[in-house]
Amino acid sequence: MSVGLTILGLSSVFGIFASSFHTLLIARIAQSAGAGSMAELGLINVSMGFMLLFQFFGDSFSVAVCGMLLTFQDKFSLVHAYKYVYVVLTVISICSLIVLLRYYVSGRKQVQSN
Repeated sequence: MSVGLTILGLSSVFGIFASSFHTLLIARIAQSAGAGSMAELGLINVSMGFMLLFQFFGDSFSVAVCGMLLTFQDKFSLVHAYKYVYVVLTVISICSLIVLLRYYVSGRKQVQSN
């Protein structure tokens, strides 16, 4: 799951600095690869139901949030509007990776104490 989050985060950073629609498209394809690998790795994990719940609500919620962000930025060009969407996705990816690493470290401490 951390590999998927890393790919998602790095491709979001790449999308922030994109200067054309083609580079934005490449960044979006890389984002979908990272998000897709997170879903498959989540099925292997014990907390499958929790992961699938987030995936279900994330898919429906992300469409609404991205549409809202693009609507509020209608005075910008499409490339600049999508850059701000990538900034939001980068922040969310970094926060998710930090939470995942803290969860992993706390689980390792519990195993070592037992």
